[in-house]
Amino acid sequence: MKGAPSDPRERDRLILALNEIWHDLENRAYDAKHPDILEAEIPRWERVLGQALAGPRGPAVVLDLGSGTGFVPMRLKGFLAEDDRLICSDLSSGMLSVCRTAVAAGGCRFTLETLKLDGRIIDLPDASLDLVTANAVMHHLPRPEEVCREIDRILKPGGLVLIGHEPTRAYGESRFLAASYWLLSPLADFKQFIYEIILRLGWFEALRGPLGRFLPELEAHNRLLADVNARLRELGLIEKPLAADTISSLLDAQSPNAGGPQAGRGFAFSDFEGYFPGYRPEFRETYTHLGKIHPRAPWMRGYARWLARRFPESGGNLFCGLRKGNTAGGP
Repeated sequence: MKGAPSDPRERDRLILALNEIWHDLENRAYDAKHPDILEAEIPRWERVLGQALAGPRGPAVVLDLGSGTGFVPMRLKGFLAEDDRLICSDLSSGMLSVCRTAVAAGGCRFTLETLKLDGRIIDLPDASLDLVTANAVMHHLPRPEEVCREIDRILKPGGLVLIGHEPTRAYGESRFLAASYWLLSPLADFKQFIYEIILRLGWFEALRGPLGRFLPELEAHNRLLADVNARLRELGLIEKPLAADTISSLLDAQSPNAGGPQAGRGFAFSDFEGYFPGYRPEFRETYTHLGKIHPRAPWMRGYARWLARRFPESGGNLFCGLRKGNTAGGP
């Protein structure tokens, strides 16, 4: 990985700093860049949260890990009661500010708090939480197992952890699903198809400057890359600017596609079950069997549903929910 430190500790430090800086700079533009999260994840999260928080229960303390602009907190808002407490957390202070403003708009029945994270330690007491949520978070971390141990520490017996929108290894390893993506991608989004080709050929770094003169979106991305590199150099974390694909690969440290194909990356249900030993699986599904394609045509949506039935654990992303121990309680 060109420009990335070889020392694992330095690499981990760079990944966390890069994620904090990137999301501080990107914060308000994040939602527009990730329509997959906004469109496809809302029904899933509302369905699961409805089941997790429905029915008679006592006051709940909920932590949303990596809140970003407030995607999961906004879903939680409709399910939390007056005696509940919601803690929104993130590496990025900029993201936390945007999140708090979004969630507080229109008022809250529950207590709303924010917590700045460092990517390793979660500054909350042992066994103090009923529910922990995390959407599109784990693949940004250099060592997700460490954060999962922290979640286990702060979660009460009987508490629930919900983890969503994480990339899977199985999708990247399936030749059939890869073939489906490459055959349908030009029909669904030709611009994305060309971008993927350029990325795989290793041409993106050379072309992004010239093409940015004609594509405002790319020019904005180039300015963001320059600002991020400048901040990293100010902190003494790099000596030379990092290439765009290197930044992408570090930013999404566990993603099998960030900055080009990354063999061995991604998650499986067994990973999270291993990170949370003794927990009982309650939710388990994969989706996005057409990868980054968002099928609009009826025939393409039908084909995506067929793929989901044929390859139930090999979708591009996974969602899982795990209950701590066998003790009654939790939300």
